[in-house]
Amino acid sequence: MIANNIDGSSSSSSQLFELLTVVANPDVYKARLSDLETKIAEHKAYVEAIGPASEIIAMREQVGKDVAALKAEADADREAAKALLADARKSALAAAAVAAAKAEGVNKEAKAVLAAAEAQKAEVEARAAELDKALTQAKRATAKAEAELLAAVADRAALAAERAEVDAMRQALVAKHKAFIEAL
Repeated sequence: MIANNIDGSSSSSSQLFELLTVVANPDVYKARLSDLETKIAEHKAYVEAIGPASEIIAMREQVGKDVAALKAEADADREAAKALLADARKSALAAAAVAAAKAEGVNKEAKAVLAAAEAQKAEVEARAAELDKALTQAKRATAKAEAELLAAVADRAALAAERAEVDAMRQALVAKHKAFIEAL
């Protein structure tokens, strides 16, 4: 036995009685007929909806295909981006290696220049120390020479004084000798 009718009502043993009542009474028959037409219209709407539903299913399938195509394109783009990124990394690493090599070369040159400058500085400092030592020796020699010069000037003055004294003594002796000779 059918549990439910098409209209959703439940079946019962009085269905035959209801059918007879509907057929016997024209107003009830019209009301039932009107309900049946309303339900037929609803079912037609469902049937008409099935037609566009097939279009929706076709659209869904097309959208699925389009999504798959877009995913494939996105995957291809992703792979291309990965390859581009890998190339960029390689280029960056190569540029960094070149820059590091140049920096190392510049660093070596700078160290060589610094070592040369330090060697020159040491040479200049040694030369300055020699010059300071020579200057000190020259000052000592100058001071000694000045002292010796002063001593020589003093000795010369003393010698000149002694000469003058000797000359004075000689003149006095010559004068005494002349006076003695004259006295004779």
